Amino acid sequence: MVIKEGDFIEVEYTAKTKEEGLIFDTTSEKTAKENNIAQEGQRFGAVIICVGEGHVLEGLDDNLVGKEAGKDYVALIPPEKAFGKKSAKMIQLVAASKFTKEGITPQPGLQVNIDDMFGIVKTVTGGRVLVDMNHPLSGQDIEYSFKVLRMVEDAGEKAQGLIILQLGTDNASTEYKDGNLTIKTIADFPQDLKEKFGEQIQKLIPEIKKVDFTKMAAKKDQVVDAVQAAKPTTPAEPTKPVEPTDSVEKAESVEPAKPAEPEDPEELIEKSAESIEQPKIE
Repeated sequence: MVIKEGDFIEVEYTAKTKEEGLIFDTTSEKTAKENNIAQEGQRFGAVIICVGEGHVLEGLDDNLVGKEAGKDYVALIPPEKAFGKKSAKMIQLVAASKFTKEGITPQPGLQVNIDDMFGIVKTVTGGRVLVDMNHPLSGQDIEYSFKVLRMVEDAGEKAQGLIILQLGTDNASTEYKDGNLTIKTIADFPQDLKEKFGEQIQKLIPEIKKVDFTKMAAKKDQVVDAVQAAKPTTPAEPTKPVEPTDSVEKAESVEPAKPAEPEDPEELIEKSAESIEQPKIE
C-alpha cells in the first residue's frame, strides 16, 4: 500500500549531513551511542507519526508520501526543506558590554543564548561581538535513511503515538474503547491545552468521538512541568531573524551539531559586520 498524507505509520530513520556524514538524529539507540549523540533519558525506537503533519522534518515528511512499508529508502533533502539556508541577516553584532554585564567573557566558539535564541560567537573585536544565529545545520544538504515498518490502523494505537510525540511515554498513557479516548497524565494541564490537544486528536483520528483527561500518580522523584510538557515535539525549524537583544546568557549545556561553515567564512563575516548596526548602549 502506497503511503499518502494523513496516514499513520511507524517509521525508523537516521539523519546525517551529506558533506561530512555527521549523524545528528536517529531512532536507533545503537547508532546514537556510536556517534555520541545519545542523551540521558532519551527515548529510542521507531516512532508513530501522521504523515504530512510536521511530526518529522519537512523534507522527510514530503519524502514519505508515495513510499511503501517494508522497504529501505534514502532521501537527500536540500537546505530549504531542512534547516534553511545560511543568512547574513542572522549574524548579529552585540556590544561586548552586554556579555561582561552578565559575567561572560565572549570568545570565538562560545555558545550563547540571546533572548532565547542560540548562537555561536564568531569574532570579538573593538568592543563588538559577532554572533552567528543561524541554525548549526543551516546551508547543508541532509541525507535521511529511513524505513516505514508498517501502516498503523488501530485508532487507539494512533492516539498513543500522538501522546508519545507530545508528552513522552513516562508522562501519559491512553485507554481507547468504542470511540472514547481517555488520556491519563501526571501533570494537570490547563483546560485550553486539553481542548486544543483533544481537537487535534479528533481531527487526525475521526474514529475518536470523545477525549477525556484524568490524572495518574507520578513516579518517585518525577517532576513534570504541565505547560512545557504540553508543547508538541516537532522537528527544528530554520531560525527566524532576530531583533537587537537585551539579554545574553552563556549556553554551557547546549551541544548543537557541528555547524556548517559558509563557503567563505571571512567574507560572510565582513559583509555581515558592515550591514548590521551596533546595538545602542545606554
